[in-house]
Amino acid sequence: MNSQEWHARLRQGQQMQQQGDHAGAEQVFRELAEQEDNSPGQSVLALDMLARCLHERHHDQEAMRLLERAAILARAELRWQDPLKAGVMQNLARLHLLAGHRETSVALGTEVLEGLEQALGAGHVEVARAMQGLAAAHYELKHWDRAEALLLRAKGIWEAQAAPVPELAVCYNNLGRLNEERGQYERGIAWHRQAVALRRKLLGQHPDTAFSLGNLGVALASAGQWEEAVRILEECLVCYAHCGRTGGYEVEGYRRNLEVCRQALAAGGRAAGRTSLVAGSMNDSNVIDLEALRALSGLLSYADDEEGAAVPVPSAPASIPAAPAAVVAVSAATMPQAPVREAEAERQALLRDIVEREWRMFQSTPSEGGPAVCQKNPQAFRLMRRMSHIVHDLPFLRSYADDLRAGEQAGRNFMIEKYARMGNKLPPLQDDPHLDEITEQESLFLREAAREHPRIFRAAQGQEFCTYLRCELESLSPRSLGLYAAEIRQARQQGINFARIRYEFLKKHLGQ
Repeated sequence: MNSQEWHARLRQGQQMQQQGDHAGAEQVFRELAEQEDNSPGQSVLALDMLARCLHERHHDQEAMRLLERAAILARAELRWQDPLKAGVMQNLARLHLLAGHRETSVALGTEVLEGLEQALGAGHVEVARAMQGLAAAHYELKHWDRAEALLLRAKGIWEAQAAPVPELAVCYNNLGRLNEERGQYERGIAWHRQAVALRRKLLGQHPDTAFSLGNLGVALASAGQWEEAVRILEECLVCYAHCGRTGGYEVEGYRRNLEVCRQALAAGGRAAGRTSLVAGSMNDSNVIDLEALRALSGLLSYADDEEGAAVPVPSAPASIPAAPAAVVAVSAATMPQAPVREAEAERQALLRDIVEREWRMFQSTPSEGGPAVCQKNPQAFRLMRRMSHIVHDLPFLRSYADDLRAGEQAGRNFMIEKYARMGNKLPPLQDDPHLDEITEQESLFLREAAREHPRIFRAAQGQEFCTYLRCELESLSPRSLGLYAAEIRQARQQGINFARIRYEFLKKHLGQ
């Protein structure tokens, strides 16, 4: 295939991806990646596009492997002046950040920044973008000073441009979120006001403007400025509605925040009862619906840290925006190992695979009266299911993944079975003695955690919780049940409480 044909095929794949046909686009990009006469640039570009497709389909492990190979090729064959090189390495850094490999993301981001500074000069706009991406990784590591220094340098570059640019508003937003995390709410509010003002000027009534208004409203609420918070959050929702967005995670989160603020204002400036704010994020990422999370978990609920004080709950910050269309396939055998132990890498891959299989089952589970609220919130579902499985080791995860695959092949849906058994529409599937052992110990873990943190954990709901868990466990194979029971015994011997581990995981990912 000549160069003209190659690029025509690439554009076809890009169009399919834009139209939501990720499977078709993946096939096109794989075809292009396998061409033997690719130039280094073509190889890098094809691989990057393929990795993006896989990321959209939640196949991040393979996407990361492909980007690692592309990065090797880009380092060897491309100059930093070529946007493909920075683009693929920034995308790789972003995937590592999403996977929780923060130090690796920092290392990659630093490499990109240093390369671009040397090649393009310290004041180049691509350098500013690299600074913002690296700042997001430092933010995740709570390296506040490093993140702020990078954002301030990026801000200077954006402000030096001939005309205001949208990236400057992102920078203002992220500086606002950073100062909120430090507890410096007034400084955070000031940065958010600048983000709102700039986005109003550049974009007018736009989802990004609404997003900044929402972040400003949350910052005001965090500082106890309830009256203005109500006004700004009302304006935020009006702006979203003007743009045709009346639902979704961000909109629902800010709508809930508005109700919290109204309640606090009605109570004389103190948040009434147990309230939670859902805050914005660095860059424009979806917020987490805390109420949906609580409904999904059946285990945890959250209270205020201080009497009468509403708790902001920020979502995980997005890192860099998607890099320019950037980047081919090399043999998987030539790939270096990820900068984590092989066992942990396999464990993380299994967790992702298990949760995605459960989500597909959950999506197809019928609900009386139409789809349940939680079925419209994939992020909440994925977080809560990952929390449930985070305590398990490799042998159990391998076995449970096999159970799910076998179930799918046999036409079974574990979620339908669980809810049917809970509703007494299906008889118990098995009477393995491990069922009682696991259920009793998990209930004990929960009761112990509730005694230690009565404002965080709901008290165990006796038979209700046991019924829920047992109905879920009944879909597991005898092998998986035996491995789970062995984990339980070992945890008990070592003084480990699974409920505490799950709570710490959830607390970390909610940013509390």
